[in-house]
Amino acid sequence: HAPTGGGVGSNLVVNGLFNVNQRGAASRLETDGAYNFDRWYKLGSYIYQVVENLNVPSGTYTLTFSGAGVTAAYAISANTTSSIPSGFTNISSGGQITVSAADQSANRHVWLRFTGPYLSLTEVQLVRGSTAGEFQHRSYAEELALCQRYFQIVKNDMDGATPRLLIEDGIYDCQLPVTMRATPEISIDNPILGISPYFTATEGSFKS
Repeated sequence: HAPTGGGVGSNLVVNGLFNVNQRGAASRLETDGAYNFDRWYKLGSYIYQVVENLNVPSGTYTLTFSGAGVTAAYAISANTTSSIPSGFTNISSGGQITVSAADQSANRHVWLRFTGPYLSLTEVQLVRGSTAGEFQHRSYAEELALCQRYFQIVKNDMDGATPRLLIEDGIYDCQLPVTMRATPEISIDNPILGISPYFTATEGSFKS
């Protein structure tokens, strides 16, 4: 759940405007126990984003967000979405999170949790340092590429009407547009006679 880079002043939250929706979810809350809009995991009455440990070296971070009635909390944990951590600490917009050297050495992520009127939540930002400043807008192309580190939908070059490769007869080689966080799990969508016009790639541990 995080950019591949991120220095001082860089927003470490991905899709903080909720404008990337590769799965075509009807809403942020469409499916429980799953990602709907990219990088946002819905479980029960909460939505979560995990900021990857590689992007949060030891130091102080400031969280900001907009949304009337929305409340936030955070946890620092090596857990992934297969095991939601406990012990969240409430935090207001403008509040600070400290990542210790011990957290860094233990490969712990920063978990962000939000509840309340989800549709009003926007401009979610986590930056290194004690001052957040204004929300940092990225282009849609930049935001999409950050999301694709964890989840991608790929259309191959096979035409369903003119098949050039049967999956059972060989190996389909595809160059992913963005290097993924981990070796992805692949699911085939809309197979026709063993041909896959589309497939999705999901990196393993965060199951974004």
